[in-house]
Amino acid sequence: MTIVSGKIEPMGTMAAEQSLIEIDHVRKSFGVHTAIDEVSLALGEGHFVTLLGPSGCGKTTLLRMIGGLETPDSGSIRIAGMPVASFSPIDRPTRMVFQSYALFPHMTVEKNVAYGLQRRRMPDAEIKVKVAAQLEMVGLSEKAKSYPSELSGGQQQRVALARALVTKPRVLLLDEPLAALDLKLRQRMQAELKSLQRSAAITFVYVTHDQHEALGLSDCVVVMEKGRVAQSGAPAEIYHRPANRYVAEFVGDISVLDGTVRDTADGHARIETPAGMFTASSPPVQPGNKVHAIIRPEGVRIAAAGGDGTTGTNTLRATVETATFRGADMLVEFRGPADIRIQTSIASTAPEAAAIIPGQAITLELPAAALWLIPAERNSNASESSP
Repeated sequence: MTIVSGKIEPMGTMAAEQSLIEIDHVRKSFGVHTAIDEVSLALGEGHFVTLLGPSGCGKTTLLRMIGGLETPDSGSIRIAGMPVASFSPIDRPTRMVFQSYALFPHMTVEKNVAYGLQRRRMPDAEIKVKVAAQLEMVGLSEKAKSYPSELSGGQQQRVALARALVTKPRVLLLDEPLAALDLKLRQRMQAELKSLQRSAAITFVYVTHDQHEALGLSDCVVVMEKGRVAQSGAPAEIYHRPANRYVAEFVGDISVLDGTVRDTADGHARIETPAGMFTASSPPVQPGNKVHAIIRPEGVRIAAAGGDGTTGTNTLRATVETATFRGADMLVEFRGPADIRIQTSIASTAPEAAAIIPGQAITLELPAAALWLIPAERNSNASESSP
């Protein structure tokens, strides 16, 4: 996957040949506020890329600069190897779908979809064929003569997608297009969006603050923080191997053990924490390093309920604090030694669910493969940055 954070490869290299969108040291400020701060990215063609982050992190500003609705203060943006600074939004090989859909209320569905083709002075007969094919692709052929006010929210969103896709852009830019939909419709539209992206075989650049949406839709996730790229990569990499505590906390729930590395061997490290010694999967760290050992709820296992309180390697004794029923599973929070908080998720129907009673003492296992170390000195502002 051709996505990098840092300096863009020179044109002519394999990385550059495979990249459709190149963003090179781009900055953008609004008054004294820096919205985008030296961002460099290369986005591969045909990928579903999501810009993920909290409100105010710069993701929408970056999207609008790709589409030509904002102008960088410095740096450059290239699409298909061509600098696009001098091109207006209509002349770029991009189209945008907004959160509000921005449909023309006085036009029928087919006229909304035809609008971009008419601006290009395409023959009417050709427009009719293309509009019919696009409406069939999004499943709205029977609504061609309807007006936006006669459609549901999901149908309006599909009209907006059809209007953007009918002109065959190289890149489709989507600014939180599902935010106004209810949960069930939003989930259905997520599946439709992914299917549409695959069938259209074009690059989608999608903005959201919803981590589940980003992980479920994307080939690649770009996590943003205060105008910078905190990490970019495949969803599994972002989730299981976060680069820093900000990314770990933004993309899902975590439990954290703060400690000091005592020794390392074979890609693992032994760390000393207030709750005891633990072995963890390890990026390059050195003995004496201060670290955060993070673990996702699904990585924590319940070893036993009751018992004599003894623990073994990567186990700790903890007490049930709260249990939140979420339908298919339960999110359980434990209090361990030195007031450490550990979360786990278990199936609601699992036999051990019966032991989840506030105040119950339980032994937990924290497998080494599920613990991931993050150098503590890189995350001094993590709490300030978290949404």
